Amino acid sequence: MNAVNPADVGKFFKRMRKENNLTQQNVADRLLVSPQAVSKWERGECLPDITLLPEIARLYGVSVAEILEAGETGASRGEGAAADELRGLLRRLNAFVSDALFARVLDMLKTAGDLSELSIPPQFFMVLNTAQKDALAENLLAGGNASLTEELFLYLGKPQREKIVRRLAEESRFAELAELSPYITAGMKMKLLTEFDNEEESL
Repeated sequence: MNAVNPADVGKFFKRMRKENNLTQQNVADRLLVSPQAVSKWERGECLPDITLLPEIARLYGVSVAEILEAGETGASRGEGAAADELRGLLRRLNAFVSDALFARVLDMLKTAGDLSELSIPPQFFMVLNTAQKDALAENLLAGGNASLTEELFLYLGKPQREKIVRRLAEESRFAELAELSPYITAGMKMKLLTEFDNEEESL
């Protein structure tokens, strides 16, 4: 996976802000940062603090993974040192998420009503590797807790989010699907609609 170009992340932030009809001051007020910080992110001069990513994702109705993947268009693009550092940090932090610890977290999720009941910071889910995110997605689907699914949806990668949306639609779990609607991109909706249309035509 190529590193993210901070300039492209900035363009992504600017586009998301405008699509949500927000000013830089609005964003700054919501995130408790200065408008100058928001402006620097959008110009690609720096990346926001890693702890702000979940709040930015929630504000713009996207996932943390989409922010980290923004502008990832191949080796032909320049690769920013700040983005490399962020990805490296996430990989190093994942080393602390042992299989035993992750299994305990999955057990805790079975009885938790929402993230506030867990004794771990939500940023824990940001550093999961692909296999752990796959397992988390399966756990959320099996648990049927719409609140938890909505809160953790932002921390999953695109494949896991597509899997959750597809399964909820296939199983007619429309109440849970409605909760995720603000975080389902237009591209994902179109892809899934096309898949369902093709399946119906083949019947």
